[in-house]
Amino acid sequence: MNRIVLLTIHDTLNFGSLLQTFSLYSAIEKLGYDITLLDYKNEAIMRRESTYRLSDVRTIKELYKAIFHHGFLERKHSCFWEFIRNRMKISESYDSKTINESNADYDTFIVGSDIVWGMEITGSDLNYMLQFVNDDKTKLAFSSSVGKRWPKEMNSKIGKLLSRFDRITVREQLAVEWIKEIAPNVDVCETCDPTMLWKRSFWEQFCRRNLAPSCDYILTYLTTDDKRTVKDAINYGKKHHLPVYYINYGHCIPGVRNIRPTTVEQWISLFAYAHTVFTASYHGILFALYFQRPLFWQSRANPARTESLSKELGIQDREGTTENYHKDGKMDYKKIDSLIQTKRDDSWKVLESMLSIKNRIN
Repeated sequence: MNRIVLLTIHDTLNFGSLLQTFSLYSAIEKLGYDITLLDYKNEAIMRRESTYRLSDVRTIKELYKAIFHHGFLERKHSCFWEFIRNRMKISESYDSKTINESNADYDTFIVGSDIVWGMEITGSDLNYMLQFVNDDKTKLAFSSSVGKRWPKEMNSKIGKLLSRFDRITVREQLAVEWIKEIAPNVDVCETCDPTMLWKRSFWEQFCRRNLAPSCDYILTYLTTDDKRTVKDAINYGKKHHLPVYYINYGHCIPGVRNIRPTTVEQWISLFAYAHTVFTASYHGILFALYFQRPLFWQSRANPARTESLSKELGIQDREGTTENYHKDGKMDYKKIDSLIQTKRDDSWKVLESMLSIKNRIN
């Protein structure tokens, strides 16, 4: 039996990370494989996704979060883990000192599809490039994201690690070019984010009309450092006489209705029933598109992702600029859905082909 294990960013407080994990896991399972989620504890990600227990506090800012946000963040984290345990098989926990022990239990290691190759995200943890995996194991990457290009001084080391892979696909066209520069013999192409593997009907199973506002509303999810996404949403709301709901886990922002979804059902429902979505989130863009919502997007971090996506789907005119707000044309969802479906079909074929590598070797 080909025992497959998935390494990704799963122990998180971010809905996008959770849903891409679930999507890829479900796709591999649908293709008939024995799949397990690898419970790898990366120190940088654990700090980033902290619920701010008092025992973990190191700064005044973290103390404030521990006092005012810990209880809520713990509930959210608990909901995420309930979702994982109910829908996925998960391994024992590993850290950087013990991760190599997983070689004894699995035949194929697949890494993806969040920003697993973003050095600033993982703390330059090369285990996400399967550094720990034995040479005789099958090594795959599906839609792994780089975000920002890694430092030049790491090119040689990263190039050698990527050259060990049997097959690589990434989420941005720029990442294809970056990998070919440092590992020219690697078989690499671009595939979709795993959430895009599934049609709207798949995501509708999580929709609950009573979990979203009953009125027409503008939804805002993640914003730029200068809060421009929220400010623009407020102005748009005033112009169109619509309330603005802001998914906000920090300080309350005046002029909007601050909301804090803790479950997948709540989060997806907010996108599904929104009148218009304003977002600086990659997955915020995607879920607005899946439910054919009018949207305006801005780049918040790791801009290669949103730039690649907007060009591919022809939604550059939905970037949050003054000119685009003024135009505010109707989105051509017939064309957008057709482009998404083509990318979806191609990516399913690639994933199926990748997973058959072990069988071909045998």
